[in-house]
Amino acid sequence: MNSAKRATRVSSRLAKKQRQQMAKQSVLLIIGSFAIGAVFLFFIMPNAIRLFFNFIDKDGGQGNKDILRPQIPILQAFPEATFTSKVKLNGYAEAGSEVHFVAMGKKLDKIVASEEGMFEYELKLQRGLNEVSVYSIDAAGNESISARDFTIYFDDEVPEIEITEPADEAHIELKKNQVTTIKGNTEAQSKVYIGERMVYTGSDGSFSTTYRLSEGKNELLIRVVDRAGNETEKEYTLYFKY
Repeated sequence: MNSAKRATRVSSRLAKKQRQQMAKQSVLLIIGSFAIGAVFLFFIMPNAIRLFFNFIDKDGGQGNKDILRPQIPILQAFPEATFTSKVKLNGYAEAGSEVHFVAMGKKLDKIVASEEGMFEYELKLQRGLNEVSVYSIDAAGNESISARDFTIYFDDEVPEIEITEPADEAHIELKKNQVTTIKGNTEAQSKVYIGERMVYTGSDGSFSTTYRLSEGKNELLIRVVDRAGNETEKEYTLYFKY
């Protein structure tokens, strides 16, 4: 009996000692967890955040950087052909962006659009067809996705005119020939005025129209206006008799 009691007491002491050790380990584990949490919250997390923003700053602030391409400059109406060596180009682009001009493959001046996005440029032309491109670069260095291409024809010479039939000062007879056909040649894409009648030329500069003659002397003023606006005139006389 006594042996059984002693064994029971020994077992109870061991169990109690084990419970105390487990309780102590639990307390240490809780304290350690709080310590690790405090270190993470007050040291690791702030440093991680600071490193993150330092990386963004070193990367140039990509989150706020303008990476959008500016629009292609828009040009207001301008002549397709002109008899002056200079033409003013007006238009709109992204505010503050650089507007670049290229003519015949050669880079010209660049101008800066106003705060309202407006710009004006005086383009110098060479005789003949001028192939021009315009594009823009914004303040962030982004270039417009493409260029706006256009052509302007510069011609400061007056067009020549030739009447091929009837001949100047020709005499035409009989009523059936009172309405006669006038043919000639001049610069292509020109307008020919015979009296009050306007005639367009063909692709080769030829033209043809009919004209009703009056009895006697018919003095006609033939005027040609080419596509650049240059003009020339020629007096032409026909005689008609019934």
